[in-house]
Amino acid sequence: MTQEHPDLIVGIFVYFLLSTVCMYLVMILAGARIFPIILRVKKSFLLPIVLVFSLIGCYNINYSLTDTWVSFIFGIMGFFFSRHGYPLVPLVITIVLGSMFEKQLRTAMLLTEGQLLPFVTTPLSMIFLLLSAIYVYYSLRSRKKNLG
Repeated sequence: MTQEHPDLIVGIFVYFLLSTVCMYLVMILAGARIFPIILRVKKSFLLPIVLVFSLIGCYNINYSLTDTWVSFIFGIMGFFFSRHGYPLVPLVITIVLGSMFEKQLRTAMLLTEGQLLPFVTTPLSMIFLLLSAIYVYYSLRSRKKNLG
């Protein structure tokens, strides 16, 4: 495509650069005045608005109420996790990367005809597995020290 239509590629990059400069100028001129005002809004007013827009965004991805209910349930789980002192970052990473991981795992399992051995035969995979095991060990050990 770059050989056949170089003018199109140059146009895309010029428009991208122009839009970046325009967004920067708008954020400097308007954002510096608006965002401090938004930060002064009470959480009791702002959080329901964020919740509604988040649920609307979840619905608009696939136009499915199931996605909205799943996000609502994960929100409730996150609320209870934060109340009981569990970190929320692993939950968010799982929600964001879970479907991609599942898809790639299925592809890998199809390529290896269902065998798990190719996942641990390369040196790089062994290093990652070893680092993961060390991390889990030290996490459990430090948690055990804090509790007891």
